[in-house]
Amino acid sequence: MSESKIVAEFAIQELQVELNKTVYYVYQAADGTVLWPATNFIKHIVNTKKSVSTRATYRQAVRSLFMFLAEQKPQRLWEEMDDLLLGKYANWQLEQSTKNSRFRGDINASKRNVNHDYVMPIYEFYFWAQDQGLHPMLLGESIIGGERYQITSALPRRDIDSPKQKLLYPKLW
Repeated sequence: MSESKIVAEFAIQELQVELNKTVYYVYQAADGTVLWPATNFIKHIVNTKKSVSTRATYRQAVRSLFMFLAEQKPQRLWEEMDDLLLGKYANWQLEQSTKNSRFRGDINASKRNVNHDYVMPIYEFYFWAQDQGLHPMLLGESIIGGERYQITSALPRRDIDSPKQKLLYPKLW
């Protein structure tokens, strides 16, 4: 079984592939290039037995992130993400949400949805990417005088000392 979904005008394509009774997803840019970090992250989400709704949320967030990056002038690469660009992404996603026909005028509800359905999964994507060794300084807490992480977050110490949510995901509304 194979299914293809073209997302928006920037043609982020999501291909659905079933292998050994498990559904996986492959992401491609408009030029056909496989977006391996996105593909492997969603494979990780599938393999860790996350619920179907969690998988759908993460897939939606990954598609959204790569559409946002493709729309930037000049176009940005996933590994160029930093605090400033992540804030722009959150604002962009809020704007997309308010343009949606299902928007009911409650901006605070939309902000909560953007936080949960888009921004938090994107922090998790970048945490995973760093953990996989795809980029050494993507996400963490910078020490004064030390090297600076592109994305500020306490996610690397989440399982050690349970930091507050605002430290884990600083760009939430």
